[in-house]
Amino acid sequence: KDINLTGDQSAPTIECAEDGCIRITATKATIRNLRIEANVGFFASIVTMFKRGVAAVRIVNSQPLIDGCEVSSNGGAGIVVTGSASMPEIKNTRIHDCKLNGILFTEKGQGVVTDCEIYGNLWAGVRSDNGGNATIRNSRIRNGNQDGILVDTGGAVTVENSQISDNAYSGIHVREGS
Repeated sequence: KDINLTGDQSAPTIECAEDGCIRITATKATIRNLRIEANVGFFASIVTMFKRGVAAVRIVNSQPLIDGCEVSSNGGAGIVVTGSASMPEIKNTRIHDCKLNGILFTEKGQGVVTDCEIYGNLWAGVRSDNGGNATIRNSRIRNGNQDGILVDTGGAVTVENSQISDNAYSGIHVREGS
């Protein structure tokens, strides 16, 4: 069944502490005008770190639209896109202050990121690995503690008309068969 979650102008908050805030497996979904925060405690963050962390939004074989949201996670990635049937459109969204990657495209997950602000993440602003494929358009990726964009282990990224600046490591880092 198609899902539609739309906040009003005040951007209500969905906050979670352990298994992620939103897991999208519906074929189509619209997530609009929400603040989504994975906010785990100290001990939970240590435990979940070994499981690749807690993603605020996890997209599994789905094609959602995420529009006008604010996403953060102090226990993992902001958004994780996984599965060959995944093709989200993420636009007008701020992804920031994540303990891992801002957005991770993995396990053949693909998608389009347009007009987004991605900043202040501890790992890469955007990471694509294990067959992941991202297109980034008209976006700003800045002030990360590692690479702006990391393409690793067979991943791919197309960047169009975007600004990548002030990251601690490379703006774009491509490695290991990518």
